[in-house]
Amino acid sequence: MWSVDPEIYVILEHFADNDEEKELAEYGMMLWGNMYGAYKDVALGFSSGTSADLRWVSHTQRGWNAPHLIGYMESHDEERIAYECLTFGNNSIPSYNVRSSIVAMRRLEMLANLLYTVPGPKMLWEFGELGYDFSINRCVDGTVNNCRLDPKPIRWDFVDDPYRRRLHDVTAALLHLRTTQDLFETSDFQLNIGSGQVKNIYLNSAGMNAVVMANVGMTATTANLNFQHTGTWYEYYTGNTLDVTNAATDINLGPGEYRLYLDPVCAGAWRPEHHLGFRCRRGGQ
Repeated sequence: MWSVDPEIYVILEHFADNDEEKELAEYGMMLWGNMYGAYKDVALGFSSGTSADLRWVSHTQRGWNAPHLIGYMESHDEERIAYECLTFGNNSIPSYNVRSSIVAMRRLEMLANLLYTVPGPKMLWEFGELGYDFSINRCVDGTVNNCRLDPKPIRWDFVDDPYRRRLHDVTAALLHLRTTQDLFETSDFQLNIGSGQVKNIYLNSAGMNAVVMANVGMTATTANLNFQHTGTWYEYYTGNTLDVTNAATDINLGPGEYRLYLDPVCAGAWRPEHHLGFRCRRGGQ
């Protein structure tokens, strides 16, 4: 194929030993990076220890020299995470019940911020951006059995649900950010997304920096962060400013709460109605 067109993307659904995949990646191919188990466990709200470790979504954590890992949290081979949340989510805290649609959709927003901000290609399964919650094993009669290949309902009306639409808009805003800003192709980043209730990601470049944080737990907690520099930071989704006077800063986060801070001004900060007009500029310019 490459002898005919050297620009062809070769993508393998390979799932072999890491040393074999590393060799193929560095030869120029891309490979699927299945992270369903870890992201699902985080979403359900029971995650602790190694089951909450998301680091394997990055090629650097696998020891690859080429950013050819296509990370994903859902595919045609796995159950829908929204279905898992609504069916098996942690319901031990009535005020924050993962089995409620509102909480489940917000936790999917949180997962999106812990997936799409990691440099490297990503894969999104259709309707995942709307919290599709029909089981992969749903039968045409509505029961859930061994009916993986049965057709599933197409629910365009999901966009009319405000919580699903919000998930859609957060996903769209993230994808817009990562496809318009070079920062999301940086090779200079740190991932603190292993075990633990708070996960954070630092992206670094000369023109822009980002700090991503999320409380994946079921209770409020404090995130201990180390911003790349002091000064004014801007939260992508709200436009709220954060004046960082000490790079080592603590931020209180509610259960499932996430934030994405950037250091340039994001003109007209993201809003559902106009996020596609997003652009960044340096403060005062």
